[in-house]
Amino acid sequence: MPILSTIRAESAGMQTLTEKRVYDEHVGARSCLVASATGLVVVRVTDTAVGEFSLVDRRPARDVAVEPIATDAGDARHAVAVATEDDVLVGTVAGSTVATNESATETEPATDLERPGTTASPDLSTSLSDALEPTGFGPATCVDAGPETIVAAAPDGELRCLEYADGQPAADSSWTEITAPREAAADEPVQRPSVAAIDAPYVATDRGVFRIRDRTLQAIGLDEVRDVASDGVVLAGAESGLYTLESEWHSLLDDPVDAVSVVNRPSGSAPIQSAVGSGTALVALEFAESDAAPTRRTLATANDPIVDLTAGPAGPVYAITDAGTLIAADRTDHRRHVLGVRDPAAIALVD
Repeated sequence: MPILSTIRAESAGMQTLTEKRVYDEHVGARSCLVASATGLVVVRVTDTAVGEFSLVDRRPARDVAVEPIATDAGDARHAVAVATEDDVLVGTVAGSTVATNESATETEPATDLERPGTTASPDLSTSLSDALEPTGFGPATCVDAGPETIVAAAPDGELRCLEYADGQPAADSSWTEITAPREAAADEPVQRPSVAAIDAPYVATDRGVFRIRDRTLQAIGLDEVRDVASDGVVLAGAESGLYTLESEWHSLLDDPVDAVSVVNRPSGSAPIQSAVGSGTALVALEFAESDAAPTRRTLATANDPIVDLTAGPAGPVYAITDAGTLIAADRTDHRRHVLGVRDPAAIALVD
């Protein structure tokens, strides 16, 4: 397995110098984080163009979550939480930083990314490796980062939460158990559901979707859910299809759904947009009305099953397949980039 260290992405062959400059000269580059058995990988992206990617932490990772936060100092930062085989790692990175172009020479003019005052997303390949710290959780399979709380799941299904401020756990903060519903007799051990994904307060499990309320899990329906996303609308993906939660669950798609993301938060009369991974298909959905069937558009078809995807309020959808291929897609273009990682499990966007 090759070691990833500032390796430029490939898409149907080696990236040319011209393609590299096209990426560099775009303002507003962002980063995707990929959790895999190889470790945590940072991938620089601009629209569907992919720049460099680096292995920033070698601990095998099972999940990753990113949350924009506002610190007491008033600066914009992102909290990053990583579920690994040994612990939950937590750290913060700057929300924006002046980017540098290492490929520029004296004979080449400075690009917009180099000019003072121009901002882009942080270069996480250096800052994140120093920022991640253990929290004492132990082995974890899933994690989610909220504005003030991190929620993580252990291999046995136990859920715990950790409060933090300014992106870091407080000195006196510790993991607190989220109580699972008791379905057995009082003298028998609690049979916890197997957790597939967390988007607090919602948890996708092999026994349906649960809601966290007052540090207690409450079952709210469905069976064997693979993923859940909540950002103004609640979507759940399962073998039986895609569902949305209003006063009750409503079916939106009949195809099996393995991964789901809400692309933009609905406001006013703007349509709800989301993306789902269904087998090898990366699909965009638009909901013009709550009681109407969504408009469906296939953005890309992968060679291998899609395991997770992510998207910001505007721009492409980024998906990772079980073979370690990153797909960047929008309505007009899509590209594939082989990362060369083992057993990828999750992807998150630092927007």
